[in-house]
Amino acid sequence: RGVLVCNVPTYSTDAVAHMAVTYLMNLSVSMFQQQRMLQSGDRSNFTGPFTLPLMELNGKTIGLIGGAGMIGSRVADICLALGMKIIISSRSGKLNETHRLYNHNSVQVVGDLEPLLRNSDFVSIHC
Repeated sequence: RGVLVCNVPTYSTDAVAHMAVTYLMNLSVSMFQQQRMLQSGDRSNFTGPFTLPLMELNGKTIGLIGGAGMIGSRVADICLALGMKIIISSRSGKLNETHRLYNHNSVQVVGDLEPLLRNSDFVSIHC
């Protein structure tokens, strides 16, 4: 179909991971809805009890679809620092013994998407 697809393995790994986690943080505190409220002149969420859902990320679970490549692993590192649990999808259902997330207490690796989707509070796709 004439679509060019490129893989640039080390280009902007941190920037992409940071952006994925930024979106995660925005979603957890309804930032996009709050911004729309402010733009329309509605300040009710800021002058009384919060009307939009707010969720702390520590203790929550993020599912990473696409395995634990460079970007997915970096997202996992950041989410672990935030106190999150990680579920990683991998066709083999395991990580290589040399992978830095191998046998990490807060990381689970699954070979099927169903348990990842069922047990994750958030899902991020990295292919």
